Order: sequence, then C-alpha cells, then structure tokens
Amino acid sequence: MQYKVDFDINQFQFWSGAKDRVEGLDSDTLERLGQHIEEVFGFDEELPTDTAINDYVWFEWDSICEAIGIDDEGNPVGSEEWVKRAIYQKYDWCEEEAHQYADAFMEEVDCENMEDKDELIDEFEEWFTSTRAHKMIRDHYTELTDEDDEQIDEFIAEECITMDYDDDDIREAWESWVEEHKDEEDDGD
Repeated sequence: MQYKVDFDINQFQFWSGAKDRVEGLDSDTLERLGQHIEEVFGFDEELPTDTAINDYVWFEWDSICEAIGIDDEGNPVGSEEWVKRAIYQKYDWCEEEAHQYADAFMEEVDCENMEDKDELIDEFEEWFTSTRAHKMIRDHYTELTDEDDEQIDEFIAEECITMDYDDDDIREAWESWVEEHKDEEDDGD
C-alpha cells in the first residue's frame, strides 16, 4: 500500500548518514534544504520514497551544500565558521593558530560576500603574506618608522612574497630590494 503525505523537512525522519548530515543544521538552513529537495524531486509526477530522499541527502551532500550555500559541516558560506574551517583545512597549523589568524583576517577583509573557498584562500594568503612580511620587517629593522610603511607595502607588492617565504627569505629579499632601489635613487640624483 502507498499513501501520499505532504513533505515537511522538519518532520522528516532521516536515518544513517543522512541523519548525521542534517543534525545540527539551523532552521534557516534546514528550510533551504527542504526547498532544495522539493526542487530536485519535483513532487509532481513520480513521488519519491523516503529512502530516495534519505539517500539523496546522504550521498549527494557535496552538491547539496553547494546548492544551498553551506560547507559540508553546515556552516553558511562566508560565515565566521566557514572562513575558519577553510583556513584550518588548508594549512598544517593547529586549529587554535588557524582561528587566531582567521579572526585577524576577518577584521580586515569582508568575507561575507565570498562564496568560493579558492577565492577565500587566495585573499587570505595575500593578507597573511603581506601582514607577516610587514610585521617581520618592522620588528627586525627597528630604525624604520611609520613613514616607511608605504615603501614596505611597495616592496611586498613588487616582490610577490608568498606563503612559503620564511623570515630569512623575507629579510634577504627586503635587503636586496632596498639596495636595488637605493641604486635607482642614486642614479636619479
């Protein structure tokens, strides 16, 4: 025997892996999931079984996440947790260190409109590299003043400092860049 019921995501009893997927989703995300399921299955012609709905959520989770704007842990794309998780997953830092950098990053960069992890990581790497190089140069070369910040920023942009530069690489590049620009200034006089 078959019977028809109205689909309500809040009443649907997921099981196994699908239950793990939806557990902890907030009500807005759960509602978007319900709307997405209705769009996918249509509910017009052939009605899906409970098993079909459950298996879809369980086995198609990555595409569902993309469609409803969450990461695979249920964090809305662009949210603080999404940013922290993306940074933590990308680098071999401890979680506390990744979150510390993510907090500082989010204070300076608007992440709410970012929808792509690759874009987020590119922005983070640019911010991290610039911030780290700037701090290292100012800490190591104590004779520099606030007026030198523009020159440091110019150096960072020109030299394309990357995440894999260590402090020695940055110092060496800075000293070479300063020497090169000193020669240019001397030639201009």
